[in-house]
Amino acid sequence: MELSRALKGNVDLIYEWVYNNIENLPSYGSQKGGLGATIDGFGNSFDQADLMIQLLRQAGYTADYQFGTLRMTAAQAGAWLGTDPTNIWAANNYLANSGVPTSVVNISGTDGVEFSHCWVLCNIGGTNFVFDASQKTYTTKTKINLATAMGYNASTFITRAKTGATVNADYVKDMNRTNIRADLAIMTANLVTWIKTNNHAAAMDDVLGGRNIIQNNAATPLRQANHPFKKSGSTVTTWTSIPQAYKATMHIVYDTIDTTFNSHDLAGKRLTLTFNGSRQGELRLDGTLIATSSVQGVGTWNSVLFDIVHPLCQRLCQPVRLAESLGRKALFALQLLGQLVAERYCYSRQEN
Repeated sequence: MELSRALKGNVDLIYEWVYNNIENLPSYGSQKGGLGATIDGFGNSFDQADLMIQLLRQAGYTADYQFGTLRMTAAQAGAWLGTDPTNIWAANNYLANSGVPTSVVNISGTDGVEFSHCWVLCNIGGTNFVFDASQKTYTTKTKINLATAMGYNASTFITRAKTGATVNADYVKDMNRTNIRADLAIMTANLVTWIKTNNHAAAMDDVLGGRNIIQNNAATPLRQANHPFKKSGSTVTTWTSIPQAYKATMHIVYDTIDTTFNSHDLAGKRLTLTFNGSRQGELRLDGTLIATSSVQGVGTWNSVLFDIVHPLCQRLCQPVRLAESLGRKALFALQLLGQLVAERYCYSRQEN
């Protein structure tokens, strides 16, 4: 509520804030929600739509979710995702590896990637307009030549590291730690000197390369009747809330405790399992009692079962054993201070 007030309840300032401050992190379905995206500074299209809709509704606007299929060329997807702008499969694989339903199509000789996406529908003065804060444009910073800046030569470094060592086909022994440490210290000093000489105010992106969001300016209002990348002829579904089937969940079982949470409801909260004086397990969320187990025997153990379900993804099941003896008061705390997403998708970001 306070963020919406700070943005003066203005639709353009709300869009500007979400666009400029929440980086896009491709994945599928509601994961962090609006609060989690705000805490982390990252969110997928569902999370950013949720944040914007919450702010718009607090400001008095009628705003809903829209879900549909978008289509982009390799160049358009590359500008958004940072993938190879000449290779449509780079964008397709990046989205697919992030859990987003996607496919490559060829329309009239032009390759394109089609993928599921969520955005915002907002009524302004009686007219509906769409907003998609996750669709950002970027400037790219080129990384420096670290080998040159550090004075690194791979052959020399390896040779010095192997001095006095035993090197066989399947193992090495007694690597020269003195030479390794000395060379690393020299290269570190060389890099510091290079930065001081060439760009003393350098940020991490100036050294390693990266992308910065081109900031949106609310002074130039965005008004779009349709999403610019909507697949031609496709159907768009409007939701007042995200359906349960599109929400990531975490299922917890301990003895008679059997509870399921939406992952976005855990954002910024602390989930704990502790034991009271009667040796009953108590599951609490931010101190509020959610469920209680039966009495646990002294000197016994039990298991906590976590079952994580992502939208349209395989079910995961990882048992965790409570090895704490209940002969004294046991504590098992699950500290969920940020967004809880039990499975993190592993993806590689193609360098420009």
